Amino acid sequence: MIPDTPEQLLTLIREKGIAETCKRFRKPPLPSRLIRALYDTYREEQSAIAFIAHYSLSPSELLEKIAEFTQDVPTASGLANNPRTPPGTLMRLMENENAKVRAAVAINPNLTPREIQKLLQDSSGEVAATLAGNPALRPQHQAVLAMHAEPSVRVALIRNSNLDTPILIALTTDSSPVVRCTLVAQAKAPDELLEFWADCDREEIQLALLQRRNLPDSVLESLWLSPHASVRKRLCAIVSPGKPQMLYLIENGTIEERVWLASFDTLPPSLQKYLSRDSDEKVRCTLARNPALDESIAECFITTGETPECLALLENPALKKSWISAMAAGGNPDIISALMYDHRIDSSLINELVNVKNSAEAVIHLCAQGRTLPDLSPAAAYFLSRYNHPAIKRFALASRAHAVQTSGGSFIVETTSLRTMLKRMDTLLTNHY
Repeated sequence: MIPDTPEQLLTLIREKGIAETCKRFRKPPLPSRLIRALYDTYREEQSAIAFIAHYSLSPSELLEKIAEFTQDVPTASGLANNPRTPPGTLMRLMENENAKVRAAVAINPNLTPREIQKLLQDSSGEVAATLAGNPALRPQHQAVLAMHAEPSVRVALIRNSNLDTPILIALTTDSSPVVRCTLVAQAKAPDELLEFWADCDREEIQLALLQRRNLPDSVLESLWLSPHASVRKRLCAIVSPGKPQMLYLIENGTIEERVWLASFDTLPPSLQKYLSRDSDEKVRCTLARNPALDESIAECFITTGETPECLALLENPALKKSWISAMAAGGNPDIISALMYDHRIDSSLINELVNVKNSAEAVIHLCAQGRTLPDLSPAAAYFLSRYNHPAIKRFALASRAHAVQTSGGSFIVETTSLRTMLKRMDTLLTNHY
């Protein structure tokens, strides 16, 4: 509610503060009679005078009177920034010895070209920086500030909502990287200029451009073709690449980019095929771990039998049992050793590795884990029980197949392959255990 008396208004000013009271009575405004009554009644009260100086709807004659006697810098600053302050009063405030007061004049929206010209000659960087943000500046005034020695002034000019386009383009080549990057990241610019910056292939400019939100598609397409990995990496964090962009990264990207792309869950099989033949092992292994890996690519890794890719494939959350069986059938010692510690391998596959393929790696790692094989064949149990290593002997004795071991000839057929397994176990124990 609007106060009825100057006493009520002053009480409100003291309780809520000048800024809050000014904000509260923008709509509906305070009556001019009430403001005049406040001035007449509380002329010696600093908070009342400061409120009148800051209130944007105060009568002009009161502002002019206050300017004649006030020595208070906040009050003078409020007068300088008040849109109702008369031009003559503004001219006097420009002569104030305090730069904060002159800076407050510089941001006044009602400055005339004559007043702006006078402020351009002010030696204070604070005044120049404040003036640079005034939307009332004409292009010729902006041109003067664009050549100011202080980078902070040129940065303030960039943030001016009415910055002239030729001035905008000229500042692109500013000597200060702070000015250049602020310009590209924040200045109001047409789409054609954004595309120009995207096409310039300057790393700092392109990175600054990516600080903007809602860039046009044409700008994003240009940035995908940037020769700088840092730009493409930043772009990948903002927007997902399409197939053309993915292909470009495969053919021209760094190892880090190709590794990232190999983990992408929407990578199509046709592009997975490219990465499966990548020259870098990290790229191929990352692709093998991708849950979206195409089955034909997985089969290709298994067929080639390369150890790093197959080991990486075992880490794939989408690993299929058929892939495990195919890798076990390959007989790669490193793969079989890894399989012995994989919870997804079933007893039938272990049985095949030990009893059929006589894999020394399988036996050694089962023994290392203290596991047994209930389906251990009589022949294998007999030979293992005669082995000198305690862990292997315990493995054979704990398996049920040894309980039915006979010295008869059913296992003689397997003797050669079992002896080969035992020799392999000798080598493993000598080298690793």
